[in-house]
Amino acid sequence: MLGMSYFSLLDPQSPANDGDYCVERCHINVWSLPGLLGHRPMVFDVGIVLESAPRLVQAIEMVVPVRVVRVINLSQEVADTSNGRLIFGRHFQGAQGNIITLSGLGAIPVIGVSEQLDVTVDRELTVVRIALGAGMPSSGHAYVRMRLVADGAFPMWRWRWVLGRRNGALIDFRVHDPREGGYEQHTRPDLRDRDKQIPKLDAFFMLPERFQISGQNPALEYTRTLEGNRWKRYLHRSPYGLFRHEPILVHRWKQHEHQSQSGISRPGVDADHPFRGYLQFNRVPGFRPVSDTLVVAVATALAALALLRPNTLSNGPETVLNSVADVVVDAGAKIVDQIVAAGVLGAIVVIYSLLSRAGKAPRFVALVKRSFKRWEFQWYRRLDP
Repeated sequence: MLGMSYFSLLDPQSPANDGDYCVERCHINVWSLPGLLGHRPMVFDVGIVLESAPRLVQAIEMVVPVRVVRVINLSQEVADTSNGRLIFGRHFQGAQGNIITLSGLGAIPVIGVSEQLDVTVDRELTVVRIALGAGMPSSGHAYVRMRLVADGAFPMWRWRWVLGRRNGALIDFRVHDPREGGYEQHTRPDLRDRDKQIPKLDAFFMLPERFQISGQNPALEYTRTLEGNRWKRYLHRSPYGLFRHEPILVHRWKQHEHQSQSGISRPGVDADHPFRGYLQFNRVPGFRPVSDTLVVAVATALAALALLRPNTLSNGPETVLNSVADVVVDAGAKIVDQIVAAGVLGAIVVIYSLLSRAGKAPRFVALVKRSFKRWEFQWYRRLDP
């Protein structure tokens, strides 16, 4: 059975130690970035406008739909004027020191977070506790932003593979949806009834332009083109690959509480009004149907035969078929050898994937992968804008 993970900000288990807070806004940015050897590293950024209530907040606990291996403090990036304009758009009015000014909120401090990893992971859920740095005001708003480096995002993000390449993607992003989120299956009473209300939720998903939307629910607020290497300072690496600067598209969902013209109050996101977002992407151009591929293959074989053995075509269809059969047999023998080698490699990948999902993959393999990802990040960080 496919378990469903979700995102949630949680009420503290220990208010006496962690304090408590109210959420004003929540920003989520999910990045699928280009990597080496076809790898696409993913980061999950969370930004929160919050207010201490009634005790001074010391830590934030949340459920996230990715397997977290590292937490990065983004307070300096947020307080940078050029980054602030990119993150908040027209709502950003300026920054001075660690104070940013946002329309509707005024001047608010940006609070740092601890980068010490405090995480509980099972097969479906990742619970992260983030300790806040100094400077949290006892009253009024503040902003915190952190980057959760992902080591896996299944089942929120599922790539669709055809012939060894990514031919599409399915995104199933849920907020405050524990009923379908999986904790009932694993008896997680520590998460029950702890979802904080989020009056204003904004979720952004960044993918290359070659992945085009073929399905969405609910409707997106918009899709736009990312401002390219202007985001390099925020990401601490180039958003592009080594060989091409393919445009990146930003897909935004928005769910804000508001009063409609008919007088009906629309809530934001809470346990009674969860957010369930679904996106389906197809790669363009995609692989052609099998029938078209066979027709092209036959036409290519006849063209090759006309070039290599032109006299064969004048000897009648039986001779042509025999010649084609000889060519196919010779090529088939080589292809079979390659298929066997690919099959062995594929079997290894499948076995490793199954072991990983069961939490039984060799630890040293995971360490090697993470070391490769750290080296890969540094490589892309050196790319020129």
